[in-house]
Amino acid sequence: MINQPKPTPGPWFLKLEGSELDAYRQWKISAQPNHKHGPLRIATAPNNSSEDKANAVLMYAAPRLLEALKAAVKAHPFGVRIDGKWDDWRDLAETAINAAQGGND
Repeated sequence: MINQPKPTPGPWFLKLEGSELDAYRQWKISAQPNHKHGPLRIATAPNNSSEDKANAVLMYAAPRLLEALKAAVKAHPFGVRIDGKWDDWRDLAETAINAAQGGND
């Protein structure tokens, strides 16, 4: 069995870099601000549109979203019955967890 890669542990931080006078500002997603070599940069995203900001926020939230999905799957091992039907959210959640951990979606 191949070991799955593990992401940088959270929490992750989000910061808009550059001043308002800069022609190019960008979102910086980082972790471990007290690391001996300084904060670990996870990703950068442009700041040209509201979509850019939404993408940066989604990346920033990724570790928490992954943990929330794992907790939901663990708390409801047989799924949830809604209006008399078994909901298929677990399949979606497990697919997302697999993709986030380096598997195929």
